[in-house]
Amino acid sequence: MWGAIVRAGLTSAFARQRVYRDYYVDLCIPRRAIIEIDGPSHASQGAYDARRDAYFRERGYVVRRYTNAQVWASADRIARELGDEFSLWDTPRRHRPRPRVWKATDAPGRSAATAWLD
Repeated sequence: MWGAIVRAGLTSAFARQRVYRDYYVDLCIPRRAIIEIDGPSHASQGAYDARRDAYFRERGYVVRRYTNAQVWASADRIARELGDEFSLWDTPRRHRPRPRVWKATDAPGRSAATAWLD
């Protein structure tokens, strides 16, 4: 699913593998939605999932659940639908610091592999 989110250009809107209180979530749109991808283990934990979903809904989150089969069959479509539903297409990118590059002239006496360039 994360690959589909990357292909759709929505990575700045999503966070993955987060912990909220006692719950792990697969994907989330912070302060807006929880997206769960349910594997085979969820077949036997319906009551737990219902309590968990209720916990998040009480706190104002929208909860979306997809099965592994749904994600494997149409991850790109699901990513586009989430982008449309939550109006994520114009989400500003998070600031990511520029990687630092080595340059020999910035530190006299050092090789190109050990001198920094801002």
